[in-house]
Amino acid sequence: MKAKLIKTNDKVFIENIPCFEWAKSNDNSFIKSTQLALNSIGEDFSYEYLMGISGSAFRLHFNMDWCPSATDSTTGFDVSKILFKSLA
Repeated sequence: MKAKLIKTNDKVFIENIPCFEWAKSNDNSFIKSTQLALNSIGEDFSYEYLMGISGSAFRLHFNMDWCPSATDSTTGFDVSKILFKSLA
């Protein structure tokens, strides 16, 4: 079922995106959230496909002090630009 898009001024909201459930998976939260949003508007992309085309499946990012944000897909080498450009 496609979610409803709500346009308000210069913003677009997607209604009824499924929630990402932290306790149920070890998925990359950025990629999984992107998949849930895309799937809710009728774009049928798998988590594995998005991991591959974004480069997230191959990305290792270490911080000397092990910063908790080091695993974030948009920290350091930002894979979001590659992901969204690949989907365009």
